Amino acid sequence: MNFKGKGAYVVYVTAFEMIFDVAKIIIIFQTLLHKNNLLELYNIFCNVSKFMLYYQVKFFLRRGKTMYLIVGLGNPEPEYSKTRHNMGFDVINKLSAKYEIEVKKEKFNGLFGTGVIEGEKVILLKPQTFMNASGECVEKFAKFYKIEAKDIITIFDDIDIETGTMKIRKKGGAGTHNGMKSMVKELNTTDFPRVRVGTGKQEKIADLVDYVIGRVDDEEYKKLEIGVEKAEVAVEEILKIGIDNAMNRLN
Repeated sequence: MNFKGKGAYVVYVTAFEMIFDVAKIIIIFQTLLHKNNLLELYNIFCNVSKFMLYYQVKFFLRRGKTMYLIVGLGNPEPEYSKTRHNMGFDVINKLSAKYEIEVKKEKFNGLFGTGVIEGEKVILLKPQTFMNASGECVEKFAKFYKIEAKDIITIFDDIDIETGTMKIRKKGGAGTHNGMKSMVKELNTTDFPRVRVGTGKQEKIADLVDYVIGRVDDEEYKKLEIGVEKAEVAVEEILKIGIDNAMNRLN
């Protein structure tokens, strides 16, 4: 597992403490062996498991108790890749690759993986329900893992902001986005953070469905990827400094 940011600090500090204590134990071992005190040596070996358990517990407590559910909205079939409607999936794929979190396990009609980003425990989730029923999968994950709505970061495409841009919102309505409508319905709240990836602010779109699920050419996709990369940073900043500070810094 790849630890970065605050997670790296936790690992290094805890590892240093463990090495220091191991060094002390080695000195004790050498002293007892020199004195042929086998009984004391046996007692120390019996306590080694307790010693290791102590550091495991200490490490996980330091990482914090909150688990975040990071949801990318999209459609699962290959024909929908490289479409505007799959920006959420694209951001999850970026985070998955960067933090070496495989999103391959299946549960509640979703693909997910667990890991650590910026020192915080996370679940990366790509609902496989198709866009219009995304909330059904997310609600089941939230309930099973006891994750509050405020800790569900949802990433989706937004036609109301320009291609290559990104906006963070702490809460709000679903607008015209069917995936977000499903999220609001199933979670029964609008109070959850979202990262909106711009897919092109248009004066008039003749066919909205064709616009969002139609394949784009390589040149257009490169522009969309700029927004995806910005959304990836936004998720990291939300986890690192909180959503209010992230909004002030990045919006």
